[in-house]
Amino acid sequence: IINQSETPVTFQVDLASQHVNNRLEQENKNVWDTSFDSNKHFIGPQNLSGRSVFDIAPLDGVIPAGAKKQLTVSCSPDHDSDFFSDLVRITISEQPTKLEFRLRGTCRQNSMYIRPLDNGNIIQKCLLPNVNEIITTQMQTTDPNEKGIPNNILVSLCAQSINGKYVAAQRELIIGCASSSVGSKKNGDYTFDNLKDINAEGFNVDVPKSAIEMGTEKVVKITWTPTANFDPNETCRATINVTTKGDIVKVWRVILVGYVEITSSADKRSSRTSKNPRVITTDTRSHVSVGGTSQRLVKQVSTQENNQSTLTT
Repeated sequence: IINQSETPVTFQVDLASQHVNNRLEQENKNVWDTSFDSNKHFIGPQNLSGRSVFDIAPLDGVIPAGAKKQLTVSCSPDHDSDFFSDLVRITISEQPTKLEFRLRGTCRQNSMYIRPLDNGNIIQKCLLPNVNEIITTQMQTTDPNEKGIPNNILVSLCAQSINGKYVAAQRELIIGCASSSVGSKKNGDYTFDNLKDINAEGFNVDVPKSAIEMGTEKVVKITWTPTANFDPNETCRATINVTTKGDIVKVWRVILVGYVEITSSADKRSSRTSKNPRVITTDTRSHVSVGGTSQRLVKQVSTQENNQSTLTT
């Protein structure tokens, strides 16, 4: 902070996350069925201990005329996240106009990491029947060596049905190798294991294996084209393991969920007439293969005596 005036000024620094009311307001905005939006949510995740991820020193003081004061910003997270964020407000000589700027940070415990390109790793409430409970259960599976941090990534793909033909869905994953000033300085690599397990369900990975230089990221495209005998009233799910090698060897489980959006009127009428009323059930049809598991989840249909309703996407 540079004081270009001819008189001394005071300054006071405030972090939005250090005010309880701000945190409560933020938590009310970032509810279960919404994703974190870095353009709207100024306060991101904080440390599991309750302390703020960011800190600034000094928080107040006096700056003589023509002098300057250096502020030191530190970032001390205790868990992995792409969304550490805070808002800094600086008040000069108790003036009503405040200076504001944004702090953002990312933390990795290990050099290799995987994240969805569209921040899809923040779970959203799914409208598809049966998928909610199954995905939530699997996302809670943890690696005991990673201090309870899930190694699961959810990727949902929506294919379109236009005039009886399917248009493939595509999503992207970012696989990166973080650079570090301390510890091991080596490149990493990744491998998608047992691709046949997901290929049978119509899923495909464009670059299933590659090396990644330190400090760089690679975009991996995942596509899904419903098979010829796929019922658009169903939802397809498959899982595949990704092994990353960096400072440690780590196995990630990518959960793929595919469903169809019907856009043409003729296809919608055909889809409605092909549906048979069924009682809600939690049963799923599954088959197990050597390297992974894939299931098809039948959409549930609720039938009532006077009012028939169908759960759709």
